[in-house]
Amino acid sequence: MSAPTSDRADKLAAFLESLHDKPVTWGRDDCTAAPAAWVEVAIGRHVPVPPYVTKEAAHALIEQAGDLAALWTDVLAKVDLHETGGIPKLGDIGVIELKSMGQVGCIFAAGGVAAIRAETGDGIGSWKWIAPRLRYCRIWALPE
Repeated sequence: MSAPTSDRADKLAAFLESLHDKPVTWGRDDCTAAPAAWVEVAIGRHVPVPPYVTKEAAHALIEQAGDLAALWTDVLAKVDLHETGGIPKLGDIGVIELKSMGQVGCIFAAGGVAAIRAETGDGIGSWKWIAPRLRYCRIWALPE
């Protein structure tokens, strides 16, 4: 394993752990804000996600953009991150389609497994791990 990948794996593990079992705060560490925060940790670029503090406000932003993938495309272009094809690599970010939730933002682990930040019934956040047979809507590769 090369040094950049190892460094990225260590950073990603620490990032995921920092949010484990903490309440989800909309606009700060939900399924869009958490990957945006990861980009800043991983490559030092602040992602200018429009501000929101409720689930309803987040959904209004998504509707205005057309869908979550379109919102991310617009926002990530502002920090010079553009969609890539193929299989996601460790630390890349993306939007996936889930039957139960629709489009959700994620951070990719090894093997294309997606980590999504989700609320449990009590409002506590957890990372859900989704197998690589999911439907990728968009993938953005982070530079090393």
